[in-house]
Amino acid sequence: MRIKRYAESRLAEDWGRHKVGALVVKTSKINHKTKGECYIPLPNPVFAYLAVAEEMGEAAKEVEKTLLKNAKEGTSKATGDKSTYFRPTDFDEYFQVVSVLVITSFLVIEAYCNQAIPEDFIWHENKRRFPFFPKKKLSKRKIERGFSTTEKITKILPVVFKKDNPKGIALWGDYKKLLKIRNDLVHLKSPFREKEGETYGKNYEELCEEVLNADVDQIVKTPRDIITYFNEQYFDDPDENVRTTL
Repeated sequence: MRIKRYAESRLAEDWGRHKVGALVVKTSKINHKTKGECYIPLPNPVFAYLAVAEEMGEAAKEVEKTLLKNAKEGTSKATGDKSTYFRPTDFDEYFQVVSVLVITSFLVIEAYCNQAIPEDFIWHENKRRFPFFPKKKLSKRKIERGFSTTEKITKILPVVFKKDNPKGIALWGDYKKLLKIRNDLVHLKSPFREKEGETYGKNYEELCEEVLNADVDQIVKTPRDIITYFNEQYFDDPDENVRTTL
């Protein structure tokens, strides 16, 4: 199912040709750098990111076909080993598409975690893990800033939705794989040597290998799995979708 990028709501009264109860796209007034005051369709960030991720997933499959089709088989003159050589332009395109897929897929989860926390939610923190927050009662805004996405999934959302911590079930492993490749892409460190002949840190070749072997279908699926674990109807009811968006 291709999702809609924009927030929608039902009209409380007739408006122009639209009748009461009709589903319409929400709009918001902004200032444009050259056009001045204007109106835009208001995006639901979860849907907007997910739409991009799913499009990138489809694109990755097509680019991979080209990558493999144009690959050349060869034999190393030095070692005699058989090897496969990818065209630089094909691999560059695949790396770019998968990178966007990974990053936007994780953005879906981040956006949903923050969106799903009720405005009046208070978290009672037992440990003083945030010295910059003097009180142990943390509001939605402080949770958004002070908790990692992983902590929100394992600590906050299970309380909000009265669900078990997802650690230990299949989707948790899928989430951790997505988190790892996302972190490797976003927080890339250059390789460095501590001792002669020993390399530490994420090697660029390792990152390329990780991207090349990424499970595209699972990366696309993981955000939906996380969301529907906590809210099975999230993608079914248009009104429910925007309940906490605005």
